[in-house]
Amino acid sequence: MNKTEIRRRNLGLLVGGRYFRYYRQPSIKIIESLMRRAGEEAVAASFRDLALEALKYALGLLKIEVERALRDRLVYREFGVVYGADIEGAIDVARSIAVKPGCLVASLTYLPSRQAPEYLLMRRVAREALNAARRMAAGDEEAARLLEGIAKLLRHLPAGTTSLECGDVEYVQWLRRACLINRFVKALEKSVKVGRVAGIGEEVVFRDWRLYEIYTYFLIYDVFKSAGFEEAACRDAAGGGEPDLTLKKGGKCIIIYFNKPLNYSLVERYNGYDASLHRGRPDVLVEDGDVRIVVEAKFSTSPSYIALGRFKTMAYMYEYSADAGILIFPAIEGVPTDEEERSIAELYKYMEKEGIAMLHLRDGRNLHLIRIDPAETEDPYESDRLARERLRRVLKIQHIDL
Repeated sequence: MNKTEIRRRNLGLLVGGRYFRYYRQPSIKIIESLMRRAGEEAVAASFRDLALEALKYALGLLKIEVERALRDRLVYREFGVVYGADIEGAIDVARSIAVKPGCLVASLTYLPSRQAPEYLLMRRVAREALNAARRMAAGDEEAARLLEGIAKLLRHLPAGTTSLECGDVEYVQWLRRACLINRFVKALEKSVKVGRVAGIGEEVVFRDWRLYEIYTYFLIYDVFKSAGFEEAACRDAAGGGEPDLTLKKGGKCIIIYFNKPLNYSLVERYNGYDASLHRGRPDVLVEDGDVRIVVEAKFSTSPSYIALGRFKTMAYMYEYSADAGILIFPAIEGVPTDEEERSIAELYKYMEKEGIAMLHLRDGRNLHLIRIDPAETEDPYESDRLARERLRRVLKIQHIDL
């Protein structure tokens, strides 16, 4: 493996199941975003924790769709024709027709759809997903409970065969989503990859840059947790908008936002119109009531990309009136092509020894550059320890009370 491949492998190991902890609400969009075709440089490894958490997330979504199918089976009605001596449904010439002989009436009304073929396909698709999941989740108690719960629900769906296939039922949302989950679980059983994507496909691919952003988020979380902070509601947490996380220790409250535009933005109007859609989205914003810090994480070693990241971080510092900015990246590799790139490469030489570099601005604010490289040492967990220590040092410099 080259250095980039090792970074991707270690990133998958370090993030593990925490990828899905970031997404606090279940959403089929997360599954859809992972079903891709991997680029040639993507790394396939034994990401046991990542795969298992992905499986449990998918099973949780499947349970929701099976419950929706059962609810539809109970209440949904189809418009159909019935024949009888009594008139059912609307009485008008267009919908009720006398049928002779026999004094029967043909009428249109709403009929139960309990044996519709869509339910037969749902049962089959869900069972296929459960069979694949059982092979993957042997020994995991949480997965076993999910599997048992879904299996019990499926007993209430009709058994039988149908010629319907997943491609025929895009009009039934719970069945369309169940088909996607089934494909996801089967792909998950084959392999999990980390890297760049080359388009939509039938592989489970975790984007490396997204893993790095979520890794950064949990690094910050872990630093505060190790300092004695606990998740708790904060009374003054609504200033920037709805926070993603609030942590508390004694009377001290830490508010964390992840990748969202905030009310603090200086961007107000656009050609006379509200400009809230044009506000910046820093990867992370941390504040404690006295200090506000924006954080940008760039999973790149390109001198040009990291140089751009430096100025983007400074732009966020201005837009959100932050006291400091933090730019996180793994390394600088390649040849700089202009003065700005040579500048960032020179700073990185210092960072190779010290792990961090600080640019002090004339207005009293600081821009910190932190080397966080999952492949810095042979042991990814030692690299993780170094990352936490550097982040802790910078937060203390900025007078965040740990």
